[in-house]
Amino acid sequence: MLLGGLRHSALEADAGLRPACLPLDASTSLLGTWVGLLARAGCEALRVITSGGAGDDDIDREVDTARARHPSMTITRAVEGSSHRGTGGLLRDAAADLTLDDFVLYVEPHCAPPAALEPLVDAGRRAPMAVGVGANDAPAGSCLVKVELLEHAPRIGYHDFKEQFIPLMVTKGVRIVPVPLDSTGLRVHDLRRYLASVSSHLARGRRGAEPSIHPGADVHPTARIDGGSIIAADAHVGAHAIVHDSVVLANAAVGERSVVARSLVPRGFRVAPRSLTVDRVLDKETSDAADEVLALGAPAGGSR
Repeated sequence: MLLGGLRHSALEADAGLRPACLPLDASTSLLGTWVGLLARAGCEALRVITSGGAGDDDIDREVDTARARHPSMTITRAVEGSSHRGTGGLLRDAAADLTLDDFVLYVEPHCAPPAALEPLVDAGRRAPMAVGVGANDAPAGSCLVKVELLEHAPRIGYHDFKEQFIPLMVTKGVRIVPVPLDSTGLRVHDLRRYLASVSSHLARGRRGAEPSIHPGADVHPTARIDGGSIIAADAHVGAHAIVHDSVVLANAAVGERSVVARSLVPRGFRVAPRSLTVDRVLDKETSDAADEVLALGAPAGGSR
């Protein structure tokens, strides 16, 4: 699982979270959803590789949660040794201790996850390399590749997977099969794509998206939560408030009689009572007494 890169998205800066750590429902993040898919597909060992040398508390918490939920899977976290290796080079480095007959399934958890990864794993019986594709043949953030192919990536220097490694495999006559997956193929780099990914996830197997409210959220009985909305643990939604197709993160609050539509309320921020927040990520300048939100608390087992 490859996390990070040389550039950080605007959504990461605005939300104060890596996109992979953002929730897809009230109890699971994008990263956690991908780990669950890997576990169901038979993955026994997962390596989470992040960029840069600094620690990331949110990633550490996600990895700890994944270990608790999937005790049969060995999950390790490593920091990329060089910020200029590229995905192709990183995969070669990460697979250095595997046998040439092994397969590596790599995923990008900043992408909207598919319904299942088994079709991609099964494709390994037909070809040494398979690429998951989603709606409109868009890349679905996952690829299966035989370790012996990764030997063609250089030992040093930058080597991109899509622009260099795949074309190199084509010139060598390697069979690469596209595998259709039930996925939007969206990359979660901005608010619109994130909320679309949430809505698609919450609608999977249903006629439409239904809200996901954590049992530990404090939602007033008169509040209305609808559409593809998430209310995270320890979040607060006041009386007669409306939250539609929006995400309210942990320790955030929505004031009474306010309306939040197609928006994201980051951790520790509060939507002012009787206000309107539409199509935006709430920021510090417009958050109402953001520093006070942490003191609000939330009784366990809040109601909807």
